[in-house]
Amino acid sequence: MLLGDSLGEFFLFLLGNRPNLLEPIILQLDDFSCHWTDEVVEYAKSIKVTLLKIPLNATSVCQPADATWNGPLKVRLRNKWIESLREQLRVRNPEVTFKLKAPDRTGLCKWIFSTKRSAVATSTIAGGFRKCGLIERGCGENEETEAETAPVQENA
Repeated sequence: MLLGDSLGEFFLFLLGNRPNLLEPIILQLDDFSCHWTDEVVEYAKSIKVTLLKIPLNATSVCQPADATWNGPLKVRLRNKWIESLREQLRVRNPEVTFKLKAPDRTGLCKWIFSTKRSAVATSTIAGGFRKCGLIERGCGENEETEAETAPVQENA
């Protein structure tokens, strides 16, 4: 059921109730399979939304989240993984059969926490939209609040 899923609800909330339903809209979506079901495509057509598929590996240049904050987060997490692999190799015993170990869930959570030094500020989000050419320069700058820029505190 399209309207029972998150994408259908998104369409209805954001696009289905707009003032001028006759005005066509282009919506960029990545290649995630649930975005391209027959139901989604038909519903989009019914509300004059043209779906545009972002090519594989292109979200880093055209989706604000990937262009601005997810990309750097993924790089920092990849660096943590490489650091872990190097440490395992460094402490291994050459006389014992060696097998790399994946991090456990707790370890992954620590990596994520350590790479996310602060909450994402409004200016960072706006910067992502500017970088992708979706908003004009100057829009969204200097709009962050103290709460958005406060560092994240780890619960002990």
